[in-house]
Amino acid sequence: MEEIREISINDLRENPLYKSIFKRLTEQEYEAFKRDLKINGQKIPIIVNKKLEVLDGYNRLQALKELGFKKVKVVIKNLDDIQSLQEAYSTNQYTRTKNTWNKIVAELNFIEAMLKIQDINTPLKNYLQKRGRPRKIELGESIPEYFEKRKKEKSALGAEFRTKTIAERLQLKERIVEYALYVYFNAPDSIKLGLSEDKIQIKPAYELTKFLQSVELEDKEEQERRKQVLIDKVLSGELTVHDVNRIVAETNAIKSMLDGESDDVREEVEKEFKSLYYTPDFDLNEALWHTEEIAETGHEIKKGRKWADEIGETFEEANAWFSKYGGYCIGELKGWEGEWDKKREKLERQGKIKTEGEKDNDDNETSS
Repeated sequence: MEEIREISINDLRENPLYKSIFKRLTEQEYEAFKRDLKINGQKIPIIVNKKLEVLDGYNRLQALKELGFKKVKVVIKNLDDIQSLQEAYSTNQYTRTKNTWNKIVAELNFIEAMLKIQDINTPLKNYLQKRGRPRKIELGESIPEYFEKRKKEKSALGAEFRTKTIAERLQLKERIVEYALYVYFNAPDSIKLGLSEDKIQIKPAYELTKFLQSVELEDKEEQERRKQVLIDKVLSGELTVHDVNRIVAETNAIKSMLDGESDDVREEVEKEFKSLYYTPDFDLNEALWHTEEIAETGHEIKKGRKWADEIGETFEEANAWFSKYGGYCIGELKGWEGEWDKKREKLERQGKIKTEGEKDNDDNETSS
C-alpha cells in the first residue's frame, strides 16, 4: 500500500503538460467541490512524482490553496517524465467519462504533451499498443521524429497522424475525430464547454462552428457578441443548428444582394435591418420586399424570378444555381411570389409602401 505523507502545499509544483490533460470543473461543480473540502477536509491525497510535480489533483490543489491550507496529503511515486505523463493520463477525469468529446480532448492533450517531452526515445508503437494497431513508422523512430518529419513535409499528414492515432486508441470513426479536432482548434470556448457538459454533440458543434465563421460585421466586438447569443440559444435549446444556418445564410444573402445596389438603397435598407443581422428577429422576406420597393429596378430580384422560372420547379434545382446570387433567399423567391398579396397588405399597414389609392392620388396630382 502506498504511503500517504503530509507536506507543505508550497512544495508542490504544477506542470503545464500534466495539467493540460485534466478536466476543468465548471464553476458550479468547483464551488460544490470546494465546500466539501471546507467541511470535511482533504480525504483523497494528491498524486505527485519524485520531483513533487502534481500528476492527479489539480482541482483539489487549487481549492486547498484558496481555502488557506498550509499542509496537504500526497502520495509520492518514483516516476520519470514519461511514466509521470502516463500516470497523469490514466488518472485524469476525462478518461473515466462516457463523454466522447472529453475523451478525444484527453487523447489529444496526451499526444501533444508526449511530443513536447524532448528526451522521448520510445518508438510510436509502444504507446499505441494499448488500443488499436500501431502506425507504420521506421524502426526505432521516436514520436517527435515521426511528427516533426510530417510537419516538415508541409502536408496534412500531421493532422492525419493525430486523427488516426486518436481514432484507433478510442475505437472511433476517423470522421468524428476530424470534426472534434476542427472544433478544438477553431470553435469559441463556449462551444467546447457545451460539448464537455453534453449540451451539444460533436457533429452539430462542428456544423455550428463552420456556420458562425460566415458571420461578419464591421464592428468586430458586436460581431462576437451576436455569435455568442446564437451559441447560447443553441446550447439552451432555443435554437437548432439548422436555425443558425438559416439565420446566417439569410443575413449574408441580403448583404450580398445589397452589394449590387446603389449606396442610397443600401443605406436605407441597412438603417431598417442592420441591427437585426445575424439574429433570430431578422425577417428576410420583409427585407427583400423592402429592398425591391426602394430600388426602382429591383434588378437582382427580377433576375431571380426570371431564372427561377427557367431553372425548374423544385427548390433544390433553383437553389443550386441561385447560391451564387445570395444563398437561399433568391432560390425561394418563386415560392414567395404567391404570397405577395399578403406581404403587400402587411407592408401597407406598416406604412412601408403606398396603397393603391395613395398611388392613384399621386398620379392625379402629377397629371394636374
